[in-house]
Amino acid sequence: MNPRPLAEIVAAWIGTPFSANACVPGPQGGVSCQKLAAAIYVEMGILPPDVRVPSGRINRGRFNRVSEIIPWLDSRSEFRRRDVVLVPAAGDLLGFEIGHCINHLGVAIGDDQFVHCLEGMGVGTASLLDATWLARWKACWRPTGGLHA
Repeated sequence: MNPRPLAEIVAAWIGTPFSANACVPGPQGGVSCQKLAAAIYVEMGILPPDVRVPSGRINRGRFNRVSEIIPWLDSRSEFRRRDVVLVPAAGDLLGFEIGHCINHLGVAIGDDQFVHCLEGMGVGTASLLDATWLARWKACWRPTGGLHA
């Protein structure tokens, strides 16, 4: 697979509607936050094309204190957990606490922005400097596949 640049990959996903555990880009498709992040990393050549990402329940954080995605990410050799810093590098995977646990993912795209997918909004970008997202940002994983020096 020939990896594509992050900006090009993200542009193809912007405007895709939310659909729980789906992964089809474009206005007629649908995607969830964890499947979006995985698709971006597959297209960048970080994750293998046959990667199986755990399906998530969108309300999990409301009723549970244990994240479904953290153990999976921490077990992947393609990522290493790092401290949350004010300015993540483009390509870092961001974990957000919604409710009682990390239940939402986004991918840093540079200039304090990240791409993610929300129910009712679909795929778009947001600022980490927005107080809502900054307060909920609780974890960060860096791809180990040579994306960052």
